[in-house]
Amino acid sequence: TNNHVIADADEINVILNDGTKTKAELVGVDKKTDLAVLKFKPPKPLVAVKFGDSDKLRLGDWVVAIGNPFSLGGTVTAGIVSAKNRDISSGPYD
Repeated sequence: TNNHVIADADEINVILNDGTKTKAELVGVDKKTDLAVLKFKPPKPLVAVKFGDSDKLRLGDWVVAIGNPFSLGGTVTAGIVSAKNRDISSGPYD
């Protein structure tokens, strides 16, 4: 999840697609990228997502980002890869 979402939390819960709510533990954060890693024990087995291989990514490939910002019920953003290995001098992760 995002670091800003859990930054001041006293308790963290994960809500699964079926509405199941379970407690989560904060494993670590990276404030520069606004990421937080959570750990939780699912009440039943979860299906893993198959990730693509970024080394095989080519210019012109379609990509998607799937999320659930602000508990909106899921969002999808699509785009086309226009460049790789571009340094825009925007920080330590260019």
